[in-house]
Amino acid sequence: MAKKLVLAVFFGIYDGHGGSKAAEFVAENLHKNMFQKLENRLENIAKQDAIREAYLKTDKEFLKLGVSSGACRVTALVEGKELFISNVGDCRAVICRGGWAKALTKDHRATEVDERTRIEKNGGYVELHRGAWRVHGVLSVSRSIGDAHLNDWVLAEPDTRILALTPDMEYLVLASDGLWEEVGNLLIL
Repeated sequence: MAKKLVLAVFFGIYDGHGGSKAAEFVAENLHKNMFQKLENRLENIAKQDAIREAYLKTDKEFLKLGVSSGACRVTALVEGKELFISNVGDCRAVICRGGWAKALTKDHRATEVDERTRIEKNGGYVELHRGAWRVHGVLSVSRSIGDAHLNDWVLAEPDTRILALTPDMEYLVLASDGLWEEVGNLLIL
């Protein structure tokens, strides 16, 4: 029985910290891991789980390199009539529908109560340093790829949201905190 061919398109934004190595590695490998996981998944495994596995595999491969940098990311996978938005860290996706902008992702920052609680529950801490809440006084994001020295508390596990593509979707903006800290979600109209 032949497999049904479904067109898939992938977009990603990668924002490195502590150097560019993690962002470069993710740019070269995440999409390959994602398409491999999606292609080889069993029918009973959700696409959302395959995306999660691809993010975690990319992180594991990068950590093996022993490089100390990290990267946040936001990705969009369009497959058939579905849009899969995933993020780790403070890269964000915003969609414009019928003239209204709406954030599709939530930033993973040390200031978020649920992220801080998770970190503290696992034996880590969050403290105010240089005017920002940071994991172990170092990193303001609570999820990223890499950051081996914080790996017990800073996760590579993404949040993924699935949307059905509809005619009222005008555009999608994927960007790092460099944009969102300057313009906010609603000023992109």
